[in-house]
Amino acid sequence: MMKASESILLSQTSNIALCLRGLYQELLSLVQLCRHIAVSQWDPEQERRKLRLRQRQH
Repeated sequence: MMKASESILLSQTSNIALCLRGLYQELLSLVQLCRHIAVSQWDPEQERRKLRLRQRQH
């Protein structure tokens, strides 16, 4: 027969696992969002202008 403390421990472990799984999913979503923003904000022409400016300064 299972003791009450063992039952509580299993329940807490299960809750922690669910919480960590949810946090992991949120983290993946944030990483995808950051990648999307980085790609959508990247302007190759602007990068070329910056590079030319730096080359002229040296």
